[in-house]
Amino acid sequence: VQSIETFVNRAELSFRLASKSFYWRVIAFATDQEIDTSNRNTFHTFYPKDIDSLNLWLRADTGVGISNGQVSSWSDLSDSALVLSQTSSSLQPLVQDSVINDYPAILFDFQSDRFDFDIGLNSSNYSMSLVYNTSSTNRSRSIVQNPNISMGPRLGIHSINIGFPLLGKSVELERFVVHTAWASDDTLHNFVNDSLYDKRFSTNPPGSNMKIGHRLDGNLAEMIVVGGRISDTLRSGIDKYLMDKYAPPVNLGPDRKLCSFPDSISVDLSYASNYRWSTGDTSRRIIVEEPGKYYLTVTDIFERESVDSIYFILDTLSYEVNFPFKDSTICLGDSLQLIAGLDLYNYQWNTGDTSNTLQLSAAGWYKVEVESCSGYLSSDSVLLRISNPE
Repeated sequence: VQSIETFVNRAELSFRLASKSFYWRVIAFATDQEIDTSNRNTFHTFYPKDIDSLNLWLRADTGVGISNGQVSSWSDLSDSALVLSQTSSSLQPLVQDSVINDYPAILFDFQSDRFDFDIGLNSSNYSMSLVYNTSSTNRSRSIVQNPNISMGPRLGIHSINIGFPLLGKSVELERFVVHTAWASDDTLHNFVNDSLYDKRFSTNPPGSNMKIGHRLDGNLAEMIVVGGRISDTLRSGIDKYLMDKYAPPVNLGPDRKLCSFPDSISVDLSYASNYRWSTGDTSRRIIVEEPGKYYLTVTDIFERESVDSIYFILDTLSYEVNFPFKDSTICLGDSLQLIAGLDLYNYQWNTGDTSNTLQLSAAGWYKVEVESCSGYLSSDSVLLRISNPE
């Protein structure tokens, strides 16, 4: 553990992106005495710029130059700071908005769209990871360097060709994959969605003069190239970073308190290929007839499963509104927010508002009446003063 930081009554924490692990827990206090603590939780962050020997990092959501509606340049985010340029309009690809998880992608046709660039991959140890899809199973490629290597959807599989093809995952039209060529210790590995499909002896580096997007006939969302030896753990970390970005785990949101049933919940993920609820339903939306805990398992386009759960709770409490203060003073131009309770109750303010919160900026007396789910009525009020020092 590099450092320990403590935050009081904060639900959000901002920090600089970096590749590291974070551990956290929540401690509850009453009158300065610790009364409970949660289990330790962990999350990991990954930032490609922290990779040693990062040669190229292209993202369709940044650094894309547009000319007359077509992509004329694409800026590298690595320290190499390359700018891929295509001056010929007949070779310029297009930008497609909201292609995968609301991220854009660069659309290359099957005929000629491409970028030519010098990346200098002259080591036999390297890694190239791409997020792409294709609209055909023809002899198409997403990255090409003749005669040493070609990589992409070839003859119906996501393959790498080094004079002969490495076996790969079968192509499903329009379906995105994370495709990685990882060369280490004279062995070239073909990974698709973090799964190894083939490996072969190879000592030839890709070389310098590369073509990207050549005859892809599909969309390229992101590309990460490392020109040096990396571990299989880091290779897997790159693949997982890309899969998590474009297909994050399912999140059903916070638990719900309700005054009555039935209710419903819906999930519409553009990157999901299958839904499976604990009720047995396989649709995006289910009707919740009774309180309890509900699970959803989602299979994403990269064939990974993620699970989340949510509680539906029937509120039977006789809630009574009670503001933490009876009067308050604020400076002229400031405001104060009153929160009277959960948004599922009925509210009636003396201002005519009916929401569970009220933003105050004028002096006066503010009163709210609250009806809970059980029909219990309560009320409270606050006197607000405005300080206007001369």
